[in-house]
Amino acid sequence: MNLKKIMIEEPMYIIFNVALSSSWGSSPPNAGSGSCRGDGSSSTNNAICDSFPMYLKIDYVRVYQDTSDDTKMAIGCDPDTHPTKQWIEDNIDDYIDDDNPNTAVSVHIEVVDRSAMY
Repeated sequence: MNLKKIMIEEPMYIIFNVALSSSWGSSPPNAGSGSCRGDGSSSTNNAICDSFPMYLKIDYVRVYQDTSDDTKMAIGCDPDTHPTKQWIEDNIDDYIDDDNPNTAVSVHIEVVDRSAMY
């Protein structure tokens, strides 16, 4: 049975899980061999601490929504059916932390009609 996947209708977060990877230009240290230094068999693994901190830049993220005429999905980030902006403003203490100051981030959001792509 192949069930049709349905896009989540509630407001949501997108969490990026970033794990240490050799594609970042370094390999994780050998497990259980001391603090970051590995077991001495690989100069790359032994010097991993010298590479920190490492940074990752996310170029873009695509989130698709059904924009067809017969969709029952609300389009956008603050639809009438799920007034997300007002909820956050009414519960702002749940979204801020004095140890984590609010940093303004410029975000470009674009709704793409996937059916026009194929």
